[in-house]
Amino acid sequence: MAAVAVEDAAELLSGPLGARVDQAVKRGPARRRELVELLRPFLAKVDPGVKRDLPVARRLLTHLIETRPVDELVDGDTLVQVVTAAAEPSRRIRKGLRWYADLPFRDELPPDLYRLRRADLVPVTHIDDIVWEGGRLKVSGFAYLAGLSVRSRRFNRATVVLRGPRWLPPVRLRTRRVLAPEA
Repeated sequence: MAAVAVEDAAELLSGPLGARVDQAVKRGPARRRELVELLRPFLAKVDPGVKRDLPVARRLLTHLIETRPVDELVDGDTLVQVVTAAAEPSRRIRKGLRWYADLPFRDELPPDLYRLRRADLVPVTHIDDIVWEGGRLKVSGFAYLAGLSVRSRRFNRATVVLRGPRWLPPVRLRTRRVLAPEA
């Protein structure tokens, strides 16, 4: 069997196919059986690097579909628990310098499945205004990582880096933390 193109697999699993998986899981045992039987051969052809770079909930679902018995996935609530937990704003747990998602089956599965990666840490950004004031560039707006706690300055730092073409060096800007619950 030929391997699935890396770009296609990543786009499918994190996009439309991933959304279909979530819907099929919620629709009952018949749909779950159909999902598992169709998805297993596809996942067998997908490069492991693609699966590793998926968002944590999709990564966990693909692992469960590949490794758990069909009857457990279809008749049990394994997939339903993961999809339900992933739909809620997830709690994140910090161990050392790394962040992990607090999703079901953490005690049963390898911790690397739950580690937050680049796909999970996409910031929500919004720029309100960019103006020159007294010879200085002032950028106002907000950025945050959904679900990430900002308890105090001690635990979090933020730096904005403006990047232009490759031949220009990046410009680092100071940021100021502001309480903005509406963001």
